[in-house]
Amino acid sequence: MNMMRLMTFEAIAAREEESVVFHYLSSMGAGSSEGMPALNRSFNPVPEELCPICGDKTSGYHYGLQTCESCKGFFKRTVQNKKVYSCVDNQNCPIDKTQRKRCPYCRFQKCLNVGMKLEAVRADRMRGGRNKFGPMYKRDRALKQQALRQRQQLMYVQHSTPMDQASTPDIKPDVSRLYPPVPTNMASGPTSASFYESSANFSPTGYQPPDITDLRMPSPNVPEIVRTLTQACSTCDGEELKIRLANTIEQEMMKWVSSSSYPPFVNEQNDLSCEILHLLCRLADLSLFHLVEWARQAIFFRDLQIDDQMKLLQTAWSQLLVLHFLYRQIQADKQDELILVHGHSISFDFIRRVGLTDWIAILTNTTKKLRALNIDEQDLACIRYLVLLEPDVAVTDEAKIKIENWQDQVSRGLQEYTISCYFHAHDKYQKLILMLPELKQLAVRCENYLYKRHLDGDVKEHNLLMEMLHSQRN
Repeated sequence: MNMMRLMTFEAIAAREEESVVFHYLSSMGAGSSEGMPALNRSFNPVPEELCPICGDKTSGYHYGLQTCESCKGFFKRTVQNKKVYSCVDNQNCPIDKTQRKRCPYCRFQKCLNVGMKLEAVRADRMRGGRNKFGPMYKRDRALKQQALRQRQQLMYVQHSTPMDQASTPDIKPDVSRLYPPVPTNMASGPTSASFYESSANFSPTGYQPPDITDLRMPSPNVPEIVRTLTQACSTCDGEELKIRLANTIEQEMMKWVSSSSYPPFVNEQNDLSCEILHLLCRLADLSLFHLVEWARQAIFFRDLQIDDQMKLLQTAWSQLLVLHFLYRQIQADKQDELILVHGHSISFDFIRRVGLTDWIAILTNTTKKLRALNIDEQDLACIRYLVLLEPDVAVTDEAKIKIENWQDQVSRGLQEYTISCYFHAHDKYQKLILMLPELKQLAVRCENYLYKRHLDGDVKEHNLLMEMLHSQRN
């Protein structure tokens, strides 16, 4: 089973990287097209990476992440020779290129803190590591390539259509204009003329970011553990992920426009069509991969063995995705639509017409409860860790002890935070904890629906999302 999982990850990673390289080479070839600025042929498609330990130039992926040759060799020798270091100062020595050899203790601690893996070093002293990270490396390189292309595209737009940013709000193209007129023989069908009205069912402008005055500064009473977790979760919904999700939505919508005379959102059974389901699965897969990448570097979680990490993720992935989705609804504060990502939403009216009325009630009720609790980023970070660090998962005894200790720290930190920062809501902590079983039930229901559609042949993708979906049923 482990071999099959690794092979599947390898295939996914290779396909993702090939796609990214193909698109990058295509953009290089199009550099001489009319209206497109020519790219510098000597430009390196991969931005130069600096070693996260000492700041020297990296030489590749070593034991879990990109490092320089010096830190790679130092880490390998330390682990293989079982060296024990001590610090003559306060265990906080600066580590950079010029003085990385002065304190091996602090250097080794920094290696571990940034994510180098002890288990990746071979114990037999042979060349090469025990590389369980190959698929992640390829996906990481692919993501960097894609992020670079997106930055280049943004630069091109800025240079070709200069605008006064102060006078132009967040303007997105009205995708509904791309749809052709509704065929007369479909006027009474599920995709009737109401679909094309200005309040489109699939709206590219259905969400406005909250006013900046609504954002409150963190209280000085925030416990240190909560501050740490909030900072650790700050990249979980970063701009890179939002850009990739928005781009995916727009790409799929353009496919629908170019391949059919009307949006293929429903099938003959008036059920959610394969096309829209494919889009939702792609969005979930992108979010899931980003989530795994975050968890791999996250505090606490990164200290576990790979097998333990996999078991925790296989148990918690759907809850984390649902939690992430619900929090997005809270931020948007829309009563009649679901927000997929900033700038893109689906109306409740459309969801009802494709036979998913029950889902509206479930999601609305859950979102309403979370909104009533006034859940904030600190609460969200703690809940993420409580979901991820599930002590009841069958892991090694050593990991179980660690997880129980970590969850106790997180739970006590959340309780202290809610008492000190929400003293008017004395029962907020208890209500947040009571929401966890409800979150799990909702995640299981989403899994079952997706698995049923997979068995019906409507979901045929072979990606990380499907890998996780099958992992709990094998």
